[in-house]
Amino acid sequence: NRYVNFNDVINASNPGIIAVLLDEIAARGRFSWRNSFGVLDSLVLPENKTFNELLDWSVWAYDVSAGQWLKSITRMERGVTFPSGWYDGRVIMVGVQP
Repeated sequence: NRYVNFNDVINASNPGIIAVLLDEIAARGRFSWRNSFGVLDSLVLPENKTFNELLDWSVWAYDVSAGQWLKSITRMERGVTFPSGWYDGRVIMVGVQP
C-alpha cells in the first residue's frame, strides 16, 4: 500500500502519509488508533463486492476509514463525510534549461 507503509507492523521511520495524518488527528483528539486498524489493498476487492460496499463495511467496523475514497452523492447520502484540503493533487512541471 503506497499510503501506509505496512508489513505486519507500521514502519516507525516511514509510516506513510495516512499513518502520519491519523497520528496527528489522534494526538489532537486525545485518542489512539494503532491498537485497532486494518489496511486494505485498494486494488483488490473481495469477490462480488463494490467499493461502496467496502466503504460501508469499513465505516461500520471502524470509527474512521482513512484513504483515498472518492466523494459521491451516494456515499454522502449514506452518512460518509469527506474532509477537504488534506491532499494537494496539482501537477508541478519541472524542466531542465539547455
